[in-house]
Amino acid sequence: NSRRARAMEKGSGFGRDQQEKVWQSAEVDALYKLAAAGVRVPEPFGCFDGVLLMELITDDEGYVAPRLNDVVMSSEQAIEDHQVMMT
Repeated sequence: NSRRARAMEKGSGFGRDQQEKVWQSAEVDALYKLAAAGVRVPEPFGCFDGVLLMELITDDEGYVAPRLNDVVMSSEQAIEDHQVMMT
């Protein structure tokens, strides 16, 4: 609504809280849509005190998967991985 939009534009405490709720909702929605499309993504369990809790992803030996922000790969590898995810 317009009150929320104005608060987000001004950057008030209420506005920042609303922006965080919108982000959390969008992230959870995206995870469910990706999972429904057959993409292997962590299952979200819910948002608690501003923290999104989701399934822990590990490899076959129990090592935690790296954060996507920490992954470095070539363009070729990215294209190959994208194809795997989309099929």
